Amino acid sequence: MVFLNSFLVFLDLSLKSEIYLKLLLNLSEILRDLNKEIYLVKKLLVLAAVIFGVSRSVNASSTATLFLEGYIETIIGLVINPVIGAANTLNIVSGEAGRNVASATETFNGTNGYTISMESVRAGFLRHNNGTSQVAYQIVYDGSAALTPGAVGSGVLVKTAAPSAVAVTDTSLININVTAGGATLPAGAYTDTLIFTISAL
Repeated sequence: MVFLNSFLVFLDLSLKSEIYLKLLLNLSEILRDLNKEIYLVKKLLVLAAVIFGVSRSVNASSTATLFLEGYIETIIGLVINPVIGAANTLNIVSGEAGRNVASATETFNGTNGYTISMESVRAGFLRHNNGTSQVAYQIVYDGSAALTPGAVGSGVLVKTAAPSAVAVTDTSLININVTAGGATLPAGAYTDTLIFTISAL
């Protein structure tokens, strides 16, 4: 009986050893296959790096461009400089002929030139505050022909500046001709307001 039990234990150990051996063999094969796969992945990574490097080398150029730009804002301006003691002392009774009443400073840095237009609140009349008594007048701008100012919204062109390759600052004289009203006009102030506008072409 003891012999039989010993034999059975031996047989059980032999079977377990065989199972363990098979498991070890299987594990060895798995590790070998895994090593092959790792080796293959490494090869693929190396190949990809080579291809990427070649691609970058092929796409590289011996020349390249760089776009540069600067900008200057457009400057356009007009300043009217009244002559002290002239624009506000016009002779309504006897009239005026070519009296200098102001100068205009024109500033422009565009290349296509500019224009100056003139409008009048009272459409070219120096009018009494009674609303009826008035005298007509005309303006000579920068030596141009004498012109009657247009009403507001209907400006009269008084100057056209030619195109220039450089920024321009110009001074224009403003003279006035006033039609004599005579001594029969009522006393009081006769006024009007001129509006000058500079515009780029």
